[in-house]
Amino acid sequence: RRRQRGCPPTTTAADSGNNILGSFGTFCTELLDSAPDPSQERLFGTLAVPEPPGPELLRAAAATRIAAAWRGALARRAFAEARLRDRAARRIQSSWASAITRMLTKMQLHRIHEEDRQLHASLMDELSQDWFQAKQLKRVEVHICSLTVADARRSRMDSYQALQASQIGRIFRLMDPKRDVIFVAPKMLHEDVLDYYSKIMQFRGVRNPPGRFQVVVPEHMGLTDRLSLSQGLLCSPKALRRLRRLVSGRQAYIVPEAV
Repeated sequence: RRRQRGCPPTTTAADSGNNILGSFGTFCTELLDSAPDPSQERLFGTLAVPEPPGPELLRAAAATRIAAAWRGALARRAFAEARLRDRAARRIQSSWASAITRMLTKMQLHRIHEEDRQLHASLMDELSQDWFQAKQLKRVEVHICSLTVADARRSRMDSYQALQASQIGRIFRLMDPKRDVIFVAPKMLHEDVLDYYSKIMQFRGVRNPPGRFQVVVPEHMGLTDRLSLSQGLLCSPKALRRLRRLVSGRQAYIVPEAV
């Protein structure tokens, strides 16, 4: 009935065992066939041992080694010489560039100094030519009482700043009613001192002395104890701006110390 219905034939346990044994036998046969032959392994082992080199090969290898060492020594010697030449060239170039820079700087400083000298000479000529008219007009005198003393002497001087401030008597140039005075001092003067000089000038007939003279103190005068007044003024931008505002739109000139 089962064959007539198309069902697959049934297998028994004995048939399954025979199939498994046949497959295992085939696997073992293939495994034995894939194993290497002991005789061939011994043959390949004897062929893999290298033969000792001959005397010609040894001489060639020795010559190659000596040539390589000699070329390395020559290359290192050439590199050391090239490095020494490069260092010497860099030093020469640096010295030459420094010399050129110093020369150009000296030329520029000399040019600036010459321009300043020509400007000063032209201003002095104009002032000398117009001095008769300038005396008839109101003007401002800026007194910079800086002591021009060599540094070697300045270091041995006591109370150097006091010597510069001792020229406060210049404010008595207010006796001329057409002059106003700006006194550049190394240190701020006490109010009592200024009042004292104002009372003296009022007693001498000067009108409104506090409004006709101003005291300007450079803010960087305390950098060193031996700093001259002109140097301190050049290093003080606030004081320079104040001087520019005080003399703006007015005829003014500087009265320095004797140099």
